[in-house]
Amino acid sequence: KFSTTHRGYTCDVCSKKMGLYQEMWGCRSCNYDLCRNCYNNKNSGGYGSNKKGSTSKLESLFKKSYADKEDKEIMSESGMLKFFKDCGVNPESYETLVIAFMLNCEEMGIYEKAEFTKGFAEQGCS
Repeated sequence: KFSTTHRGYTCDVCSKKMGLYQEMWGCRSCNYDLCRNCYNNKNSGGYGSNKKGSTSKLESLFKKSYADKEDKEIMSESGMLKFFKDCGVNPESYETLVIAFMLNCEEMGIYEKAEFTKGFAEQGCS
């Protein structure tokens, strides 16, 4: 959480331009910022849509395409690379951190099946 020091900040979710001394939440390492409204919406379970996705479809997708062969409850390294490729995300970019943030992942570098299915379902994905 921080206060803007100039008028050049923009929310990376809703594209709202922020004024001087506005409250925002962000990551300086990956240059990703949220306005108060988007941060509060993120913590309450969604960005503007109450439509929920299908957890059963997401679980099936996880199991079929991304699950680790030995531990079916987590995404394997090759599964994670496939997931990012399927989404058009560079695995070395900040976007991977944004996805982990949106899914409320507890551990950096690990996507659990429950986080994947619940996180994407809450965002309206199926």
